Amino acid sequence: MIKRQVEWTLVNKDEAVAAKKKSVETRKLIFKRAEQYEREYAEKLYVYVLVKCNLTMISPNVQRFKVGDHVGVRTYVNSCRECEYCNDGQAVNCAKGVFTFNGIDHDGSVTKGGYSSHIVVHERYCYKIPVDYPLESAAPLLCAGITVFAPMMHHNMNQPGKSLGVIGLGGLGHMAVKFGKAFGLSVTVFSTSISKKEEALNLLGAENFVISSDHAQMKALAKSLDFIIDTASGDHAFDPYMSLLKIAGTYVLVGFPSEIKISPANLNLNLR
Repeated sequence: MIKRQVEWTLVNKDEAVAAKKKSVETRKLIFKRAEQYEREYAEKLYVYVLVKCNLTMISPNVQRFKVGDHVGVRTYVNSCRECEYCNDGQAVNCAKGVFTFNGIDHDGSVTKGGYSSHIVVHERYCYKIPVDYPLESAAPLLCAGITVFAPMMHHNMNQPGKSLGVIGLGGLGHMAVKFGKAFGLSVTVFSTSISKKEEALNLLGAENFVISSDHAQMKALAKSLDFIIDTASGDHAFDPYMSLLKIAGTYVLVGFPSEIKISPANLNLNLR
């Protein structure tokens, strides 16, 4: 969990020089690295970004951003930009991709995501955040938000009037419910905890809340849902939820349980 707010800000070289004079530590940490990256990537489209109140530099070849912009970065900072995945907007699947966290960058360093004092990102993977948009609201969209938004769009879960089941109400579940409501779907939240009911119904606006361990409640929803997004990472049974899908319904798993066990009949006999 990131325990501090990260602000991505581009500033000019004059501001960098001013701060250099103010802080010996800033000089040691920032400018040594800046000079290194300037030598290595002078001819490439890299954005040199520092977090919070630190400094930043941009390559003269960068076209999409200007000094002072707030930018957001998702789960990867670079890729080969030549393979079929990169050319199809699926750079996260690139075999040579560099993840924002726990990835090996081109200089051999390990990327540290939001814990970084600075980070190098290809401009292709930076996203401009409007000046008047709160950074604390933008951050979830770049992680949990895109994690559920991408499969929802891929599987056409943006059809008003359809029904959506959301399993789990953590960070991913929150975003799934919000997108579902924004798309005009009828949303049902599944949880093992009754404490999530008020939040699901009154704060997020879901139409229904179901305790997944209550067999009567689950049985009442048999073959009633067009879509299900499973955000739970704890081990759980899948067949009880599969039985809630309509014929040819869509089940998307974005959580990371240790194993998946599904009866073939739940798939083969119901066009799922």
